[in-house]
Amino acid sequence: MQQEKRPLSSLIYGMSHVRALAAAATDKELKNTEIVTKFTSPDKVDAKGRLVLPEKLTNDSPDYLTLLIGGNVHNVFSLFEHKKPYGIVTNTTILPDDTRHFIPIAVMKMALEQAMKGEFSIGREMIALFPKAKLIFLCPPPPIGTKTASNSKLTEVFQNIAHKGIGLNEQRRAIYDLYLELFCEFSREFSKVTIQPPEIALDQDRLLADAYSYDDGTHANAKYGRLILDQIDQVMNGANA
Repeated sequence: MQQEKRPLSSLIYGMSHVRALAAAATDKELKNTEIVTKFTSPDKVDAKGRLVLPEKLTNDSPDYLTLLIGGNVHNVFSLFEHKKPYGIVTNTTILPDDTRHFIPIAVMKMALEQAMKGEFSIGREMIALFPKAKLIFLCPPPPIGTKTASNSKLTEVFQNIAHKGIGLNEQRRAIYDLYLELFCEFSREFSKVTIQPPEIALDQDRLLADAYSYDDGTHANAKYGRLILDQIDQVMNGANA
């Protein structure tokens, strides 16, 4: 008689973008999956809000560790138009007008990489905490379309820097693509599995579609979280087949 396989256990950890997954998770999923962020589970992370405290987890030795670390660095560079508007040129983008300051891609990548060092450090330390776990990396969702972002709470919260409005869609996506390139270079050091944002959740500008956007202008909603949880399940069940 074939022995029934036990359910795989999973720890999903990350920063604010993980809240979309927590909002989408069912009670059944949460029996074997623990979703931790400093926002939803402050008692399970260290005082600095950086790392999980394994002794506080329901299962301190999960089969899978899924990481969604950081994810807003690209917004720091491109969400709002700067006092002196700038832009980058890629295979798919051009400077919209000659009043913008041109920044070479190599320079932008260096700036992004410098800003992402903290995220990478957290990633390495989390991996070291769970050396037996198989790894899955989640790419953060893309920027939200201009319509949603410009009508969100962002313009109120950041009114001191938002007076020039939301950045151009093309430029925000281009800088996000550079961010993803660096993120995937990092993730490939540790895992063959990096889950990209689902195509169904993107609009015509390849930004996060309104239907999958939360109302704060930078995060995805539970509908997006459901898509990601389903992809994680496919990876885990495929490996356990």
